[in-house]
Amino acid sequence: MAHFSPALNLDTKNRGEIGFFKRLKNDPSTENWWVLHSYYLSDHIKQKEGEIDFIVFIPNKGIVVVEVKSSNQIKVKSGDYFYGKSETLGRNPFKQSHDNMWTLINKIKDNNAAPKNFKNMVITHAVVTPKTKFTNTGEYEDWKLCDADLLNKKPLSDFLKEATEKQLEKESKDRTYLSPDACNVANIRQCLKILRPEAESSYESFEERTTRISNEIEEFTPEQLSVLSSANKSEHFLITGPAGTGKTTLAIEIASRSIKEGDRTLYICYNENLKSNLKNMYGEIGFDIKTFHGTLLDIAQITVPSGGGDDEFFNNTLLNQAYEKLNSEDLYYDHIIVDEFQDLAREEVLIFIDRLLSGGLRGGKWKFFADFKNQTLYDFTENAENILREFIGLPTFTYQLGVNCRNTPSTVDFLEDHIDIEPYYEVRRLDGELFPSRKTYKTMPDQIENLKKNLDNLLKVYDKDEILILSPITNGVVELFNEKYKNLKINNLDHKSNIKNQSGPFFSTIKSFKGLEFHTVIIVDIDFDNFINNKDLDRQLYTAISRALETVSLHVEDSTLKLLQGDS
Repeated sequence: MAHFSPALNLDTKNRGEIGFFKRLKNDPSTENWWVLHSYYLSDHIKQKEGEIDFIVFIPNKGIVVVEVKSSNQIKVKSGDYFYGKSETLGRNPFKQSHDNMWTLINKIKDNNAAPKNFKNMVITHAVVTPKTKFTNTGEYEDWKLCDADLLNKKPLSDFLKEATEKQLEKESKDRTYLSPDACNVANIRQCLKILRPEAESSYESFEERTTRISNEIEEFTPEQLSVLSSANKSEHFLITGPAGTGKTTLAIEIASRSIKEGDRTLYICYNENLKSNLKNMYGEIGFDIKTFHGTLLDIAQITVPSGGGDDEFFNNTLLNQAYEKLNSEDLYYDHIIVDEFQDLAREEVLIFIDRLLSGGLRGGKWKFFADFKNQTLYDFTENAENILREFIGLPTFTYQLGVNCRNTPSTVDFLEDHIDIEPYYEVRRLDGELFPSRKTYKTMPDQIENLKKNLDNLLKVYDKDEILILSPITNGVVELFNEKYKNLKINNLDHKSNIKNQSGPFFSTIKSFKGLEFHTVIIVDIDFDNFINNKDLDRQLYTAISRALETVSLHVEDSTLKLLQGDS
């Protein structure tokens, strides 16, 4: 539902304005709209002062300045407007809304806090006559009037959205820079700060934001629905796509459907923390959720050596013992789904899965999900994209995802500003309340102070439990920050316990958080010395930025930024 200011009751006896309020307030399609009622204009462009009946902010559409005329009768004679049965002379409502619109525009654009791209926002004006059928006099466009007849035929929200679309269509040839996306949540918030600050302060709570984000990312995109349809018809295929395109969501959905069909189903990923998170969310559905190495440990029935085990143990010793155990037992899965396949693309892994899967990789049910281009954080093979086809010896049907359903448009722009990637086909979500930001540092003390300012700024909008700091190293700026600012401690995120029982802001390494997502992400310690090579820097930074659901902040060492930007 729309947010109104005043929030509860309209301070008016005007039945037309009350009707306008109720129609928008009870319309579920107006979620996250903001509507200011009875806005006083002290510096009117044509008169000493004035008042706007309603200012309607429609996310990713535009702003509509509305004049409501509640008379039962309106007549126009020689350009003059007469209201009511007594035919009282009054003002031209279209000129009223027009002049009010330009007064509002001037008020916002002349303010130092105005959105930087305010000129790109689509702004129009309209007249609503809820009790009167009105005939066009020819001095205004039809789409600027919603009379009683139209109001009974379509929702008021549709009329207002169409008004912004028509305004854009009208002006797009001369003002090519206009964009509906400029009326995003962040820019609406800036306008509210200027016009009615007390409205801005109650914009969106942690719980409201969580619900909104869940609703936005849980709805399947058309291409995801196509994958699910193919999964019902095809025994096996490979799904590839960049971060944020819903690979894990699809993997879990396919596993859930498989278990309902009676198949013994195994979901495998590489990241232990992704596995823990998914088990907390979906562990009771019935399919097995394991990491690849966890699967090996369960089958081999051995424990990791003291000290944690080295690469030789995990990549050779453990794999060989698990395979030997598997050959001595009658253990099979009917359906195997592998997430993060780019980190498991090795021949010896495929040999093991081929044995574990009923019918093998040639004849069994399997779905593999991968991002070979950007998220191969563990370089086991140089031929990751082709190894599956070469192992099976047959062409593998591959479905490419390209619609980002996780990140906001500004986060995707921020990602593309720092990493050379192929553009997404589409970005589905709207922008969050704050745009991404970047700070450079030369010394560690610089970064500590930058991080403190960053946190202070984010905490004006977001709850501390919505903030996650990611780093390529475990003992970087966060450790020093906690020593200096003990009253704002950053706590290690425990993936195995419920996050609701933990207190933020949180910390994790980038690799540990791969495959997961968080409302607000701060990336620290981006210094070339903390990475193996340029490829490692690009891939870890790509992974970190793409974790953010709402906004992201980057703290990068000065010379490393020049490297990312291609400067010598």
